[in-house]
Amino acid sequence: MEKYILILDEGTRNVKAFVYDEEKGFLASVSEKLPLKHPKPGWVEQDPETIFKKSLKVLKKVLVKSKVEVSEVKGLAVTNQRLTTILWDKDKGLPVYNALTWMDTRTSQLSAEMKREYGEEMPEELQRIFNPSLSSMYIKWLIENVNDIREKIKNGKIIFGTIDTYIIWRLTKGKIHATDFSNASSTGMFDYFELTWWEDLLEMFGIPSEILPEIRETNGGFGYVDKSFFGEPLEIISATGDQQSALFGEACFSKGDTKCTLGSGGFVDVNIGRKFKIPGHGLVPLVAWKINGKTFFMVEGYSYVAGEAVLWLKDNLKIIKEVDESEKLAFKAGSNKGVYFVPAFTGLSSPYWDSYARGLLIGLTREISRENIVRAVLESIVYRVKDIVEVMEKDLKLKIEKLRLDGGVSKNNFVAQFMADCLNLEVERTKVSEATSLGAAYLACLGAGIYNSLKEITERREVDKVFKPGIEEKKIETLYLNWKRAVERSREWLSKNE
Repeated sequence: MEKYILILDEGTRNVKAFVYDEEKGFLASVSEKLPLKHPKPGWVEQDPETIFKKSLKVLKKVLVKSKVEVSEVKGLAVTNQRLTTILWDKDKGLPVYNALTWMDTRTSQLSAEMKREYGEEMPEELQRIFNPSLSSMYIKWLIENVNDIREKIKNGKIIFGTIDTYIIWRLTKGKIHATDFSNASSTGMFDYFELTWWEDLLEMFGIPSEILPEIRETNGGFGYVDKSFFGEPLEIISATGDQQSALFGEACFSKGDTKCTLGSGGFVDVNIGRKFKIPGHGLVPLVAWKINGKTFFMVEGYSYVAGEAVLWLKDNLKIIKEVDESEKLAFKAGSNKGVYFVPAFTGLSSPYWDSYARGLLIGLTREISRENIVRAVLESIVYRVKDIVEVMEKDLKLKIEKLRLDGGVSKNNFVAQFMADCLNLEVERTKVSEATSLGAAYLACLGAGIYNSLKEITERREVDKVFKPGIEEKKIETLYLNWKRAVERSREWLSKNE
């Protein structure tokens, strides 16, 4: 009997596969690291072939590990890092350039030029279409900077996709070129009112609509994995962007429900219901999911850096041996002793949107130890969340009473507690930190008829621990004020001509 769901979670640093049982939850998981390439400062690339090969590898390994046969699997759910852009030759099936990841800011100058040329025509709340980290910007850059792409597009040889589209296209042997509404809405080319590709914007960017994938419902079916991969065909039930999937996995089904995911980056998302709203303050409007003809929206703010900062301590500075060590050292420090870290490795995103900012470590004196530096780095992850929550409450005219926390960094008790302190609210850490993969499983279960209602999913949610504020608000105000001073010193560090 088909009772299992196979999940492929395409992250930035790792690709993971899970086998999900409708009653027991995750039975097994397998992970493979994905390397990032930094050809120039601010450039962050990945090899699409490596992503696909490792995806296939983890899917096969997790079936073996869980002792589940393909014949017992109801279908596959795909969730992925968003915005990351791939152009590939549809005849040869090979990418024409490396994937430009969502952290890449090479389009900063192009973004500024387009804003100067077209910005006056756009209301302020639509200025985000000039964000340098959108798929639309990446496609334009590739067309203008990589040999033969423009010509090949004219000849109908090149197609575009985010990671979900590329993986689905490869798994179906080129039969399905599609994405879902959550991913499409993340690209910067989506019309939220018509719920389709934004033709006027495509014309502005010089992007032919012919290269774009079909947009399908989140669990609307994406064809079948070719039988050559697993010995028999396997239905691809759902596809969804990672943060939308995490919002679903956290059972944020009501208007105002808010979650924070701390993975490579930090993402704060709030469900705003079925009525679309264009936010200001550098926040991003998105489709959360579209199921059974009903579209739900959300608003997001994000930081390029969360777990990446901890990896920087381990891999670059080598002042910790394992990421788990950071928690112990931060608690041991007692305070940051006036040290602040701004995690602007490739600029600052929400709400600053300054691609010329760069990382900063300030407040150093002779008595500063590695414990203080580690604490400052962990605190910075939380300050970036506070940046977002403050403008989110102001823009949406709501008070966030509780924050649901997930992602790899959520396991760090210092970060979780400091977040409760800094935001002055309860932080509810979910028992299953892999909320993105869990959400993908839930969506596929709904699509397959295994679950029949959102209530069933809400009842399955388990909380690991609730963190409550425990520091005086005045002390937090002082710390945050100093953080904002540090941010100002990091801004526009690079010349706009660099």
